[in-house]
Amino acid sequence: MKASASTASTSGAANLPPHSARQDFLVFRLADREYGIALGKVQELCNFDIVKPRADAPRAMAGVVTLRSRKIAVVNLHEILNPVSPKNSRPSDVVILDIGGHVNGIAVDCVVDVVSVRPEQIRCDQAPGMLGIADINQRAIVLLDADKLTTDFQPSPIQKLVA
Repeated sequence: MKASASTASTSGAANLPPHSARQDFLVFRLADREYGIALGKVQELCNFDIVKPRADAPRAMAGVVTLRSRKIAVVNLHEILNPVSPKNSRPSDVVILDIGGHVNGIAVDCVVDVVSVRPEQIRCDQAPGMLGIADINQRAIVLLDADKLTTDFQPSPIQKLVA
């Protein structure tokens, strides 16, 4: 999917790898906001219905999913990012991420699409775990840093729960 440029500051250019004119991001929704995560970190997508909750898990852990005989911890991003969610909101999709050989899942409301982002489309509104905000086709997409987002969950006690 090709994205067109909109008015944005060029200060976010340092957030993308210097060798890349564009980077693709998987866009998903949490509550009423759109977030993006580098497509290169995404291993696969699956339905939230296959996640098995664990009673002994921390609050941020949605549960465990078994894919090809491998148990993978799934983190509920609502608990991490704290977006205001409508009542009875529940994740419908799981994004499986491979971060340096550590595989984790993140539960999201729904996967929306994939967008190509150029450095000049990023506003440098960084916060912990965030690369910036991409302005694409009248949309503001919060770009998350997958490496920092999942740091707290590997190889942590959550990984021990799936063992």
